[in-house]
Amino acid sequence: MISEEYYGVKKLEDMNADKKKKSNGLPKGFEYQEKDGVMENYTNLEIFIKSSSGSYARLVEFPPVSFLEQFKRGANITGDKVYDFEDKKGRTLVLTPDSQAHTFNYYIHSSHSHNSRNLKFSWICPIFRYRHIPLRYYYQYGYTSINHKKSENINELVSLVHQLVKYIQNLTDGQISIHIVNPTLVKEVRVVHGDTALTMNTDAVSNTFNSEEFLSTYGMCSQAADTVLFFKLLSQLSDIQAHISMSAMYCQEILSGPGFIIHVNGEKVGDGGIYDKYGYAYDGCIRTVASVCVASRLLKNVDRKKFIPLTWVGSLLT
Repeated sequence: MISEEYYGVKKLEDMNADKKKKSNGLPKGFEYQEKDGVMENYTNLEIFIKSSSGSYARLVEFPPVSFLEQFKRGANITGDKVYDFEDKKGRTLVLTPDSQAHTFNYYIHSSHSHNSRNLKFSWICPIFRYRHIPLRYYYQYGYTSINHKKSENINELVSLVHQLVKYIQNLTDGQISIHIVNPTLVKEVRVVHGDTALTMNTDAVSNTFNSEEFLSTYGMCSQAADTVLFFKLLSQLSDIQAHISMSAMYCQEILSGPGFIIHVNGEKVGDGGIYDKYGYAYDGCIRTVASVCVASRLLKNVDRKKFIPLTWVGSLLT
């Protein structure tokens, strides 16, 4: 007779054997890209480059490895969820966990920083995040403006969103919606009016939004006018649904003005906002920052348009 204990051990052995069969021999969150995945990545990149026109035609690719200090400067956005290791000199390096610090570092080491000139650019950044997500390695595609006029902050952010929307619309026919967030405004409302005021207008949806009512409720708060302006300008973009969320504290550590989360058919694909304080804390030469991006791992969740493959890529893969 075989004991119950044996069955328990046998079941555990079988489970471990199944896991080994399913394993691809790579660390969790990493995978081999076969033809369809490779084509999708190249398509993302090709369309991003074609969509990055005008002021944002300057394209930068950020490196996959940096010094740990770069991501602790200004705001420690890395936590302990990073891939870190030492080089031969004993310095701590990390696989890039976030793109925003790279935008600052790139500006600082460009010629524009010497006289605080405005720099606008598009960028591609490999991301490695040691978190409980299906893919721990993917790309972000984004647009950034640094050291534009303070008075142009909201207009600059809308211009960036417009670039991002143009890129997404070239990838999918899905419905794009933008949830506006402003954790600084939410904090101010709590101080001035108390938590009850937040429930009065938790979600201001585009087709029912009354800017006068919103300003009469929250107008004493310094961030109210900018939030309303951002909403109004976004609402003028074609085929976009915008709404203000007064219940979200999204990215409260680094946002210093209006921010947003962008969805396609209800699926989150990217975000962005105003990062002035974060930029200035990173380096005093940075006074204003507007930045937006989408993540390739999130774009996998949306219905894609059908594309004719790049000729040179197609020839390599056939």
